[in-house]
Amino acid sequence: MDDDIISRLPEHLKHRILSLIPGIKEVARTSSLSKSWLRTWRSFQITEINPWFIMPREAIDDIFKSGRGNVHSERFVRLVDDILMRSRDGMPRFVIYVTFDMIPHVGRWVDLALDYRVQELSIGILNGKFQFPDPARVLSTKFIKSLSLSGIKVDGISAVSLPSLLSLQLYNSVINEEMFQRLIGGCPLVEDLTVFRCNPLSEIELSNLNYLKRVNLGTCRPDLNVRIKAPGLERFEFSHQLTIERVGGLVFDVSPSVA
Repeated sequence: MDDDIISRLPEHLKHRILSLIPGIKEVARTSSLSKSWLRTWRSFQITEINPWFIMPREAIDDIFKSGRGNVHSERFVRLVDDILMRSRDGMPRFVIYVTFDMIPHVGRWVDLALDYRVQELSIGILNGKFQFPDPARVLSTKFIKSLSLSGIKVDGISAVSLPSLLSLQLYNSVINEEMFQRLIGGCPLVEDLTVFRCNPLSEIELSNLNYLKRVNLGTCRPDLNVRIKAPGLERFEFSHQLTIERVGGLVFDVSPSVA
């Protein structure tokens, strides 16, 4: 098998082939094809890790029902550890989704990703609202350009300094007005903002954000008040069930080109 044409391809082309395969399990199976593919698998950098693509559906359902991990979640933790250990030369992107039984490991994984100077960081907790792991370090990182939080409780933030951040996304998270303003206030260069199903947030005020270009709000509370003062805003969207009629207040002070 080592002598086939594909196995003799340059390593970067084989990495490209692996990147086109959906699901880590399928990618991992290539390591059994030959010694050449085993070497390729060991050097291939995985940047998006999701239990839905790795663990059996019934194993995830069991975690939700029982409130505790199982043998599949233990294997998932070992897999993430292995992926991060092989990324010591740098990791431009790290997307991690976990079930709530894996929460104790998230802080360690995020710390490693930051050690590798990750520029795009996404953290998602499936079916949960858990405390943002180590917010002080994440929210004072100079090199992160994109931050996405899902299923996270954002609380206890004392200071935020994300001078390179261009994109901020909040999904299904717990955050109030004070924490939101503190968070967005530390992102002076942000261009893209998405807020989707975040409670108890009832007021979104965006000002002094001269680089803000796109805002997307989705399925927020019906009494939501929105105030936007952004001279560079190009696009503003209400998505899903949120309509202008349901918004408590909506005030714009933007450029004439806003769509």
